[in-house]
Amino acid sequence: MNRLVGLLLALGLGLWAQRILTGPTPGIPRDALLLFLLAAALFVWHAARPAEFRPPGTPIARPWLRAGRWLSLSGLAAGLLSLILLWPDLQSPLGLVLWPVATVLFVAGTFLEGEAPGPGLSPGPGWDAPPPPLAPPPAAPLDRLSAWARGHWDLLVLAAILLVAAFARLSQLDVYPNGCQSDECNNGLDALKWLAGA
Repeated sequence: MNRLVGLLLALGLGLWAQRILTGPTPGIPRDALLLFLLAAALFVWHAARPAEFRPPGTPIARPWLRAGRWLSLSGLAAGLLSLILLWPDLQSPLGLVLWPVATVLFVAGTFLEGEAPGPGLSPGPGWDAPPPPLAPPPAAPLDRLSAWARGHWDLLVLAAILLVAAFARLSQLDVYPNGCQSDECNNGLDALKWLAGA
């Protein structure tokens, strides 16, 4: 109960400080800053300890597969090549194609992880590696593909969303957008006025 009262008090102090800054008759910013700092200190003091993200003794990261590293590096290289091509000419067809390809390659490579390490401590002094488990019989390619799809359904949904968005954006690219849009036109007119000395 004390924790809840402290959090509500911190929230009230933060709202009071915000009212000082943006109210109908704004007050002194120094006072608002002091109230914000007091609210932050109360919040930190009364906040609950965060739940453990991982069990103690397990390694922080999963191993990164070699294919993932190569995909990410090839995505980075394609992105750099796209940047080099688009720098002098923003209408370079190869640069415009390489940019989304580089993004997809880089993201796909970062999501390729190895198997999660088992429970226990990571290798260190006095650590004996357990014997390797017996290998299961090889699965058919379709079974492996369907098992991968069941385990990575979120990536498949993301890929479908990206494909639909890419089709919606890139179809009839020569027609839409049809000319200069509001922001670009206003910026161009402002630039011309500044160059004219206005």
